Amino acid sequence: MFQDEIMVLFEKHTVLTNQEIRYNLRINQNQYAILNTEIKRLCDKDLIRRVGRGVYTIVWNTRWGKVVPTEVEITNNFYMANGEGYMSGPAYYNAIGISTLIPNRKEITTNKYNYVLDNLTNIDIVRPRKMITNENRLYLQLLDGIYYLSKNHCDAPEPLEMFAKQLKQLQLDEITLILMAKKLYPKFVLDMVLEMEEVFHNDETAFA
Repeated sequence: MFQDEIMVLFEKHTVLTNQEIRYNLRINQNQYAILNTEIKRLCDKDLIRRVGRGVYTIVWNTRWGKVVPTEVEITNNFYMANGEGYMSGPAYYNAIGISTLIPNRKEITTNKYNYVLDNLTNIDIVRPRKMITNENRLYLQLLDGIYYLSKNHCDAPEPLEMFAKQLKQLQLDEITLILMAKKLYPKFVLDMVLEMEEVFHNDETAFA
């Protein structure tokens, strides 16, 4: 009944939850049992596979046989799709130049922290301080970076300069950053934000 429509969805999305399928197909409560049966049948046919409780991914037919997306593809398409998550932790520090260490594990802060995918070997999932949106995502990412700075490896001589570079490159609004730091984080984060913004305005060589 819904199998063709479900497969059309998976042509556009690598990973989908049962709830997302319901929403996209406008399934009403009386049809939930039918939908679950259709999803199971697709799994039995190996057209999609379960990768977590209520989470499914596409199966591709290739000349080498059937394959599923890699762990990185699944996690990026699931946890960070539509601006609902961002890279955090040591991988974030490495990406912006605060740390030269390349971590073995990747940390993702996401709205979908309640979904634990099966067989995650190199991914840690973190709950955000507030729901992530396209509007606040980059602000939360930078503020999280400042908050956890003392708990992670740092070999940049002036880490606040690196955060200040991010402030400029991403064109973030300074007032918004200050207000979010004040509302969501301990006072030391606000103090560091103010110090960082002083660097932003007074040390132009930081952006050479």
